[in-house]
Amino acid sequence: MDVAATANRFETEIARYHRWREDLTQSVHAYHDWLEANGQLDVQQSIRFYDLLENLNKGRLMLAFLA
Repeated sequence: MDVAATANRFETEIARYHRWREDLTQSVHAYHDWLEANGQLDVQQSIRFYDLLENLNKGRLMLAFLA
């Protein structure tokens, strides 16, 4: 596998990871909204959802390259 193909695959996987995080964030929002609409959400849960969403938004992907 040449360098260009490897770089392209790496970029594809990073984009896939980014889409997965966006989908997860949308799902968490939808679940939060559903709980709230059905009266099943208390203040503590709401804070946990907020923390989870903040962590998803701030999350970083750490990479290590070994030779």
